[in-house]
Amino acid sequence: MKATLIFPGITLGGWGSFGSSASSEANFMPFGLAYISAYARKEGHEIDVIDLRKLSGWDEFHAEVKKRSPGIFGISSMSMDFAAAAEAARLIKEADAFSVVVLGGVHATVATGEADKTGLFDHIITGEGEISFSRLLSDFEKSAVPERIIRGISGDIKELPYPDRGAFDYENGEAAHPWLPFMERSFVSIIAGRGCPFNCAFCQPAERMVFGDRTKIRPVADIIAELRFLRERYNFKSLLIHDDLFTIDRRQVIEFCRAYREEKFPASFTCQARTDFIVKNEDVVAEMALAGLKCFMIGFESGSQRVLDFLKKGTTVEQNLAAAKICDKHGIKIFANYMFGVPTETDDEVRQTVNFIRRIRPFQPSPCFFTPYPGTELGDYCIKNDLLLEKSETYYNRSANAQGKLKGINYAFLKAAAECSVDYPRDNSGADGGGAQGEVAVRLIRTVKSKLEGKSFVGVLKAAAGFLRRKLIYFRYGLGGSIK
Repeated sequence: MKATLIFPGITLGGWGSFGSSASSEANFMPFGLAYISAYARKEGHEIDVIDLRKLSGWDEFHAEVKKRSPGIFGISSMSMDFAAAAEAARLIKEADAFSVVVLGGVHATVATGEADKTGLFDHIITGEGEISFSRLLSDFEKSAVPERIIRGISGDIKELPYPDRGAFDYENGEAAHPWLPFMERSFVSIIAGRGCPFNCAFCQPAERMVFGDRTKIRPVADIIAELRFLRERYNFKSLLIHDDLFTIDRRQVIEFCRAYREEKFPASFTCQARTDFIVKNEDVVAEMALAGLKCFMIGFESGSQRVLDFLKKGTTVEQNLAAAKICDKHGIKIFANYMFGVPTETDDEVRQTVNFIRRIRPFQPSPCFFTPYPGTELGDYCIKNDLLLEKSETYYNRSANAQGKLKGINYAFLKAAAECSVDYPRDNSGADGGGAQGEVAVRLIRTVKSKLEGKSFVGVLKAAAGFLRRKLIYFRYGLGGSIK
């Protein structure tokens, strides 16, 4: 049976961004659809893909759909891209009312009722979709009448075929556009497991609604076999292990590191880790560094212990500081995730987060606004307490330059806090010292000196003015004092 899979990820990447923008949002491979395509092909179905990031706009999308109509179209969507997914579905039906539109992915799972109420989707698959989408295609071949809302069958993760990278023009997309500046080309990413055993209130239970109550970890031999395949196919030089959390099982991590070294993969790797794991397992961290670990992606979330407890993060500020020191000791870069605008968060707690990040100085700070995603404990909390602002098409974009999410929060202050949190020297040499005034003077001199070479006097003045503007905003909100 023929089917077309649609990736609607233009909220961050934008139209025409694939291959032309260096951002990860423009080029990453959506693992969900890639696995669905691979499994469906394995079962004998014929699959093609429409990636909205490759198109110029809705007119071109409509033309592509017309070529395939009437047909079966599968759309997978995160909450952030649901508006685009809904518009794609509307245009598919406009092109030919006899086409069948199937929705899957995170938003279909955590907000099934919202998706269903649109009336745009003939079928909705919740949870994991590889097996169920393929069976749905087989039902259509047999002229069977499937259920409208289908609970996805969760299969054995080690039995799944490797994701269909070719369907997403991997060589010109993700492989040519690494996620982080230090990553070399060719770049690849893999999934080593699904699910997370922790209970962060901003994520759970939505994540378990997608992957089930138990984490699923691939055998190390299976992971290494895929990496051998990727080495032969792409000769990769950097690797992202794209799990929600790679460091779940200490023994598994050690086994992977030793196998990775034995294979002599000429590539550094990056993965997600929690600070409590890092602090309690420094010997494993050392093993990972020896195997080629270049960077940990860490969810610090906040510099306030009360906020961490409210988020049910299960870590402490002291652990977060200690983990940063361990990473520095072993030469491991940090990609730091943290958020502002958590319900109940005070201005002083925002400042604590700013000061914490400026103290540890991660290689890549990544501030965001707390976003109440559907299906999460805190999402429900915000609904119960009538905190949600009116939703726009980009409401679920959590970046720190996005729209506000909750009532009663000063987002101008939070934007200044996010900007201040990333405004520090990246030379890892410690704080400049001398308090806020001394730091301003030293940084202003550095800014002017750095702009003088090959720049006009007007350009230097603009740079200095921008620097002073930022500092005045920080001063207004009591941000960016001396770092202890």
